[in-house]
Amino acid sequence: MSDIKLFRYSPQGVAELESKAAVVEKQLQALIEQKMEVYRIELCREWNATY
Repeated sequence: MSDIKLFRYSPQGVAELESKAAVVEKQLQALIEQKMEVYRIELCREWNATY
């Protein structure tokens, strides 16, 4: 996952915008990635029990 940087352009120059949500989004992405294998196993179990 890469960072996206946003900038504000004006006649006075260029300023990088602070990304406040990025930290929360990174934490959420990391949590999802950590739990992905658990969900995959549960889905396989459910699928195998159904078919």
